[in-house]
Amino acid sequence: MTEEFEKVLKRQRFIAQEAQATLDKCLIQLEQPQDLNPCWQKCQDYATKILESHKDFHHNLQKYTKNNDKKFKIDLNAVWDPLAFDQKEPILNEALASHFIREGLFELEETFEKEAKCDKRVDQEFKSRFHVLFTLQQALKLNQLEPVIEWAKVNHYALEKSGSQLEFLLHQYVYIQHLLKGEVDECLNYSKLYLCKFSKKYLPGRIHIL
Repeated sequence: MTEEFEKVLKRQRFIAQEAQATLDKCLIQLEQPQDLNPCWQKCQDYATKILESHKDFHHNLQKYTKNNDKKFKIDLNAVWDPLAFDQKEPILNEALASHFIREGLFELEETFEKEAKCDKRVDQEFKSRFHVLFTLQQALKLNQLEPVIEWAKVNHYALEKSGSQLEFLLHQYVYIQHLLKGEVDECLNYSKLYLCKFSKKYLPGRIHIL
């Protein structure tokens, strides 16, 4: 956040507080039993004060915007220049292929690389990670937790190192589903098989006593 933006933000907060305080004064005036003409005049004065504050804020905001426009000029020549991407096809092809993979469009990415005759294909490890990600995402949408739990088990130490509770939360979800169905025996068996190893860390004094 730039120093100029902080000034504009600080000014906006001050004006908002000032406007609220002015409106409160106006409400107090209206609630008091008195001659309406002086009361109305005071309300008009309050309204004028709020408008002046807003004009001051917009003046500062416009000044900040103009300064930004001067600092960050965008050269649009590359948009129409036919030579802008000359001899850069490999870089563009790689960027497009990577984009397809990040969107989960793996078949489209394969077709694109073949038809574009890409000299440099996307790294297979990079592609494999996104393939796993979208496979697990699809499984979750279908409420199929088995592949997700298996993945969490394989990556147990990496998840633990990063402080993630994913593996425990997945098992907890399955346990709760058994509980909601009234499957008491399944709850006990599942807790002994899968939740006990998490009891000291997440459930002290509970499941590990089963």
